[in-house]
Amino acid sequence: MGENKLSCRKNELLTNNCSLEFGSYHLKFSAEKIILDDSVRHSIFDFPHPDNVGWNSLEIQNINERTLLIIKVWNKNEAAADVQSLRWVVYEVLPSQIKLVTDRVIQKRRSTKINGVADFINDPMIEHSINKDKKTGQLMWTAGRHSQTF
Repeated sequence: MGENKLSCRKNELLTNNCSLEFGSYHLKFSAEKIILDDSVRHSIFDFPHPDNVGWNSLEIQNINERTLLIIKVWNKNEAAADVQSLRWVVYEVLPSQIKLVTDRVIQKRRSTKINGVADFINDPMIEHSINKDKKTGQLMWTAGRHSQTF
């Protein structure tokens, strides 16, 4: 494998086409699929929320010797057509598999027109993070009042 590439560039996010590399893992993303090549096996998974309205970010983080795939996508809100939700989807990358850790809404935005131009008004983003739990040594995700070790 080549050099590590840990996050997608803006133009890749706009076209829903990106590749990331970390160590022996190579991940390829399209609007509908995630392809994981761990240098031994080639596995294909469904992209979370394939009906999303836009990718915000895709990145790999190595925390406490564990490889995490962090995806943020904007989704349509079914209750209100002019509202979109930013979903924070975290997977742990393992040999030949990606394991869902959490899938949470961390922000909402409403479409509007500002000076005649289509734009969005964003709600404040919910604090969200992944850290090592000092008591147990496990990783813990936190999003607002919700948290869980994994």
